[in-house]
Amino acid sequence: KDPDAVRAPASLTKMMTELIALEALERGEVALDDTLIVASSATKIGGSKIYLQPGEALLFGECLRAMVIASANDAASAIAIHLAGSEASFVGWMNTRAEQLGMARTKNVNPHGLDRNGEQTLTSARDQATLARHLISHPLALQISSSPTTTIRKGQVVHSTNRLLGQ
Repeated sequence: KDPDAVRAPASLTKMMTELIALEALERGEVALDDTLIVASSATKIGGSKIYLQPGEALLFGECLRAMVIASANDAASAIAIHLAGSEASFVGWMNTRAEQLGMARTKNVNPHGLDRNGEQTLTSARDQATLARHLISHPLALQISSSPTTTIRKGQVVHSTNRLLGQ
């Protein structure tokens, strides 16, 4: 119903963050076993998180899995900063990529989807379907998102927020 109505996608915003990360992996700009150093600003994100600490080192792949499986907002921010140097630069990449994909009703304001400072990401169901089609063309996206749990930080188990897994 109303596929072109503009709405706030909340955590679905992370789909674009994931797509950009997967494309960077495929271009060889980053590797799953690269060490990511957590920026202080990434630790200040609310909502769902894995409680990253400023200066903490973890693998890029761990951060990616935590973002996708546990919907970790702090992991999304850490990925964005690792790839682009800042959230603001990454958001520019997100909006450019949305434009390239023909997502005319999408405007991203951060890599995680939480409303902040009176700003919110906006998109439509049609644009999200376009994004989903591109995302599932990456086998790693399907592999990660079908996992009910993952282990990060040498023992911390994080669980999927997707209650449909295993049904």
